[in-house]
Amino acid sequence: MTATSQLAELRARTDRELAGYVRHRLELGLRLASAQSWRDAEAAYAESAHLLPVIDGLDESEQRLLNAELRHLREMLDSAEEASLLRAS
Repeated sequence: MTATSQLAELRARTDRELAGYVRHRLELGLRLASAQSWRDAEAAYAESAHLLPVIDGLDESEQRLLNAELRHLREMLDSAEEASLLRAS
């Protein structure tokens, strides 16, 4: 095995692990948002939004799924923020 192929294999494994981590953080963020733990849900969103674009090895369907979950979490956070602003005024 050449150094180039070893590097490609390491990158592919890293991308798979990173995708799993982002998936986990999004699931956690959605559960936290459902439990109205907004600050922690926002942190999970921010981390996922930062990491998702750097994952190269996702197939199209997984990319769409993670992006949909990211959008869903953002919508939940935005709705909570709007509700909070309405209650404050």
